[in-house]
Amino acid sequence: PFTDQSVDLVSSSASAHHFRDFEKVLHEVHRVLKIGGSLLMADSVAPEQDDIASWMNNIERRRDFSHIESRKISAITKILNDSGFRVTNDDYQRIYLRFNEWTAHANLEAETLRRDFLEAPDATREAFQIAPVHGNITFSWPCWVFRAIKR
Repeated sequence: PFTDQSVDLVSSSASAHHFRDFEKVLHEVHRVLKIGGSLLMADSVAPEQDDIASWMNNIERRRDFSHIESRKISAITKILNDSGFRVTNDDYQRIYLRFNEWTAHANLEAETLRRDFLEAPDATREAFQIAPVHGNITFSWPCWVFRAIKR
């Protein structure tokens, strides 16, 4: 309901991986932002290696039916540039999770996911810092936090 170029700032935290049409979302953000306005976003991102990114997205979709895609930073950057934004600040973080809590409220077969974590290829276990700890599994998702300015 916002008019064109009427907003100084749009922010989004931990939601972009649920956007079915990320390009459409960015188009709408671009439309409502004033020239020089900021988009602040933080979300999990997939590693650049295709096989590891596919593993992550497969796991997430099985745990949460609303998960669409954790995108690669390179893909997000291209979409931002193509949508009329310029990234001016960014930081790469980790979201640290514990498997038992992460799956506690999910409607799924947690033991199948547990096995997939424990039997993941070495490069995948390394990318997500997967480690069994006292009947649980610790792991982390990469997270990209950035500010993009409307050109």
